[in-house]
Order: sequence, then structure tokens, then C-alpha cells
Amino acid sequence: ADAIGPYVNQSIPVLLAALSDQNDLVKDTTAWTIGRICDLHVRSIPEETFPTLVNGLAGKLLNETPRVSSQACFGIHNLAAAFSNDNTAETAGTNALTTYMPQLLQTLLQVVDRSDASESNLRICAFEAISVLIQNSAPDVKHVLLQLLPAIIDRLAQSFNMPVLTNEDKEQKEGVQGLLCGLIQVIATKTTKEDIMQHCDLIMTNFLQVLQSKNATCHEEALSACSSIASSLEGDFVKYMGALQPFLMNGLR
Repeated sequence: ADAIGPYVNQSIPVLLAALSDQNDLVKDTTAWTIGRICDLHVRSIPEETFPTLVNGLAGKLLNETPRVSSQACFGIHNLAAAFSNDNTAETAGTNALTTYMPQLLQTLLQVVDRSDASESNLRICAFEAISVLIQNSAPDVKHVLLQLLPAIIDRLAQSFNMPVLTNEDKEQKEGVQGLLCGLIQVIATKTTKEDIMQHCDLIMTNFLQVLQSKNATCHEEALSACSSIASSLEGDFVKYMGALQPFLMNGLR
């Protein structure tokens, strides 16, 4: 890694320029390469290049082909994941992601709503990038997460109205529900009981509705998210146990 560091450093401006190439194949490969650098050699990226890199990837999320935008999500995902072992957030209350967090979360949610988001795994890549950004967010963006939470709950509520005409529709609907449950879970782990208490009735109502569907993956995500809410609420979670118990018993069988 140390040996390749200087080459990585020198390649960043060239790659960022190639992100705007007219050829989709060049942009696709470039975004993938940047994603791999963010994954394997993030420490070799110069600090002064970080803003250009984040903005470069963010600029490819909405108006490119699903394949290119999916690779841009992959890059943002890996960039955010690089902060998982970073203690700066704990000691300073902030990290390098903070400045970009509101814009990235908002843009990635718009990616999820793209009409072509089911192509090239784009919707899933966007959701996963949102999740990793939240997981590695610093304390000073908690207010952004609390603004995001009602929007995520509303999306989960709206998902029950998604039309299901084919097996593909059914898989997409259940996939979206599982991913939204996962986002609520990561927000719950980054906030306090006092922060989320007012939202919990609505959260649990939606989780229970997910559990009524016949889909094992959805159930797993919803139960895992219920566990995070229970950890946060502690004794106050008991009021949901009557409704949740049948699903827990089914899960144990």
C-alpha cells in the first residue's frame, strides 16, 4: 500500500477528469476504479483532494446511466466505510464527512426514486451507501439524521401501496422494505431514546406490517430493526411486545 500510495495520489486528478468523459464505458470504469481506491487505498488520497472527489462522485448520481451512477454509489460507500475505524468523530465530535452529509443523503434518496433505479443494482447500491454514511456519521450531524428519520418512516409506509403485478415487482417491494427497515435501524443506533421516542409508535406499526408479509428476508431486517428500537427504548418497549410476540414465536419455530 505504501509503495502504490504516490501513484494513487497522482492518479486522482486524472480519474476525476475522466469521470466527465463523453464515453459511458470510460465513466463506468473510472467510477469503479475510484471506488476501489476508496476501498483499498483511501489513506493515499490527499486531504485537499477529498472535496473534489466527493463532489465528483456525487455529480454522477442523478444524470448518468444506472451503471455509472451505481459505480458512483460504490465509491461513496467505500469512502464512507473508510471512516469506520476513525476516532476523530468521538474525540472532536466531527469528521470529514460532516460537510457533505446533508447533500449526499438527499441526493442518494433521489437516486432511489429514479425510474431506472432497478437497473444495474442502482437502488440497492444507493441504499447501502446511505446506510454506511449514517453508520460512520459524526455526532454533529445527528440533527440531519433526525430530519431524515420521518422521511424514511414515510417511505416505508408508502411502500405497502407499491403495485405488485409480477414476481419482479414483489421482489422489488420486499427488497425496498427490507432496506428501509435497515436504515431505521442504523439511525436508531446513532441516536438516543429521547431522540426517537416520538417516532416509535409509527416505526413499530410499520415494522409489524412488514412482519405480516410472507418474506423471510424482510422479516429478518424488521426483527433486527425491532431489536435496535428495543435496545434504545429499554423498558418502554414493553408496550409493543403483545403485538410482536406472535412473530417472535414464529421466528423461533
